[in-house]
Formats: sequence, C-alpha cells, structure tokens
Amino acid sequence: MIASNAVTSAAYVVSINRPTVEFGVPIGGPSLVAAPDGEVIHESTAPLSIVDARARRGRGARLGYPAVPRVALRRLRASVAAIAARGTPAAGPRD
Repeated sequence: MIASNAVTSAAYVVSINRPTVEFGVPIGGPSLVAAPDGEVIHESTAPLSIVDARARRGRGARLGYPAVPRVALRRLRASVAAIAARGTPAAGPRD
C-alpha cells in the first residue's frame, strides 16, 4: 500500500509505526520509506532513522508515470514557462 501510494503521488511516502510491545502484544511494525518509483528504500524498527531522499528521483518518477501522457506534460510545462516569462502570478485576487 505504501509503495503504491508513492508511485501514484510521485513522492516519497513515510509510514511511522510503534515497533514496541504493550501488554505483551506487538503494536504496529517497522517504519517504512518508499521512494517515488515504489521501491521501499528503508525499513526499520529503530527509534531514529535517517533516510537520504533525493528530489531528482521524484522528478524521474513523475515523468515515467503512465497516467500522465508526455504530450500533456509538455503542454503543461510550456504553459507554466509562458506564465513565468510574462511575470504573471499563477494565482491572484479575482475581481
């Protein structure tokens, strides 16, 4: 589930659990980090973890996701570039 959420959102997904035992019952499980391409890059029951998350990996996952055709991405980029060139704010007060 975590990996599929990472793929569809093209973002890192972090799931933090409590890997402890309370009243003799294990609660939760390991904490997980899934990369934008769906690979689980970290799994731990340690109380503290540090994970290297690179933005470049997210950009690559967005470009490779089949739900957004490359033509649509090119048009979107062209529109954003045109707005940026004009200096027009993307959103502003409406009359």
